[in-house]
Amino acid sequence: MEPSVLSVSDALAGKRVLLTGSTGFLGKVTLSMLLHRYGEVLGRVWALVRRGSSTSADARFAEKVVRSEPFQPLRDHRGDQEAEAFVLERCRVLDGDITDPLLGLSAELQMLTGQVDIVVN
Repeated sequence: MEPSVLSVSDALAGKRVLLTGSTGFLGKVTLSMLLHRYGEVLGRVWALVRRGSSTSADARFAEKVVRSEPFQPLRDHRGDQEAEAFVLERCRVLDGDITDPLLGLSAELQMLTGQVDIVVN
């Protein structure tokens, strides 16, 4: 019997991911790779982002994540504007904090119930 081959594309097809730490280096690299390599098959990505002292979580995500260096391969492949639009279409920012109880998402938990298949921390 031939061993089965693991297909990452098949494993991620339609999966909805909750990513914590998306503003950190490893989070940026992980999100960039997920979207660049598997963005066409991957479902929604929920990105947990702590708001900045003077900015919203959405603005912080756009500034610190989408426009960061790890997303250069996606920009090279799609072009600057299309890459940013693609990331913002595939990702939904959740204003939260991993140091808070329930990640600071108590109000969003009902909405997220049944909407997340994979959590990447």
